[in-house]
Amino acid sequence: MYGISAEYYDVVYGNKNYEREAHVVRRMVAERRPGSQSLLDVACGTGVHDLHLSRYYEVDGIDLNADFLVRARERNPRGHYSEGDMCDFSLDRMYDIVVCLFSSIGYVRTLDNVRKALVRFREHLTDGGLLFVEPWFTPDEWIPGRVHLLNAERDGIKICRMGHSAVRGAVSLNPCEYLVGTEEGLQHYRETHEMGLFTMQEVQEAFAAAGLAVDYDPIGLMGRGLYIGTKKE
Repeated sequence: MYGISAEYYDVVYGNKNYEREAHVVRRMVAERRPGSQSLLDVACGTGVHDLHLSRYYEVDGIDLNADFLVRARERNPRGHYSEGDMCDFSLDRMYDIVVCLFSSIGYVRTLDNVRKALVRFREHLTDGGLLFVEPWFTPDEWIPGRVHLLNAERDGIKICRMGHSAVRGAVSLNPCEYLVGTEEGLQHYRETHEMGLFTMQEVQEAFAAAGLAVDYDPIGLMGRGLYIGTKKE
């Protein structure tokens, strides 16, 4: 999970084209379920996707990080944002669309938790509703021993992040070191991302077990692919 602040998170991912990705979601919805009005963003982060999606839908969100939710509410003040776990949440409404983007599904770590999360997503979908899940890497795609470097800058904040890929069983490990420079000085942060590595077959079987028909787009929003589920009526 992310231990850095919402402000620094937004700097790190300042070059991510959230607006284009939101338009891809909108196009896919228009093709499959025109007239959709409501959307739930699971693991919404700081709500940048929602900033753009809320132009077309009534958007709510959930996330485990309370600091991120503060920023999400600022970006989409009409939405309702709840602190919660994607494997165990219950809201008082249903949605035409549920999305879980930016590979957030990987943070559940186990295949059993994937199944639990998909059941939760389905239970919050209207009949015929759409579910979009952007996957993390498969076991074959994750390569241990790689060093990753990212430099980002915005509004006087400069960040250097370095990570190293490793693996433990069916879980990818990505310990990261952040060096953050502001006018007040330098700060150092550490965090480790542990994310489940699931095969396409395992995920597709989990969709079926949750009562969801599923298609797979190999490109998706940013080249990681996209699972598109439909709630069976």
